[in-house]
Amino acid sequence: MTGGWSRVRTRSNGLFRKQLTAYVAWVNSQLKKKPGAHLVEDLRHDVRDGVALIDLIEVIAGERLADTHPAPSSTAEMVENVEAVLRFMALNKVKMHHITTRDVVEGNLKAIMRLVLALAAHYKPNSVRHSAQRETAVANQNITGIAQRETAVANQNITGIAQVANVVEGNLKAIMRLVLALAAHYKPNSVRHSAQRETAVANQNITGIAQVGAVQLDLN
Repeated sequence: MTGGWSRVRTRSNGLFRKQLTAYVAWVNSQLKKKPGAHLVEDLRHDVRDGVALIDLIEVIAGERLADTHPAPSSTAEMVENVEAVLRFMALNKVKMHHITTRDVVEGNLKAIMRLVLALAAHYKPNSVRHSAQRETAVANQNITGIAQRETAVANQNITGIAQVANVVEGNLKAIMRLVLALAAHYKPNSVRHSAQRETAVANQNITGIAQVGAVQLDLN
């Protein structure tokens, strides 16, 4: 089962990387509309100073944030930039999960992605594609497939265990089938098929051991 869930995690990580690439592409598609704006390569690090977010807001909201630092030279100035962004979003009632200035300045990737998504959903709703249902369906298919595979393996294992248990417990038919299989594989010439195979199968019992399985064995 561990292997199955590992594959689910791997696929989940792949989807997250695709989402991250899409976020970076969207931010840059907006920043390109402002001459001189620096494009983003690493969403975790390139928005920590708040400059890219300020430029993004200017493009999509058409408003220039006052009292900000175009080229912050200290952590304090980075903090002031991010605070200006969050304050603007709060005043304009941009809906988003709780995000702190520290989240952005310290490069909390998921928090930054939520912030970008909130801006996109508020100012560019048509650019936001809702894929939650699609990804959920894919995930459910993966989980179902893994569960089916694991169940099949488990059933095979249980069947094998049951067969072994039959032999260990002295189940005569199971033992004879095992002997027959070994003989047919390693001593095929010793196996003679009786012409009355169907009759032998129907009448097999403990006293008719020689005819069990419609096969007789030469003890050579």
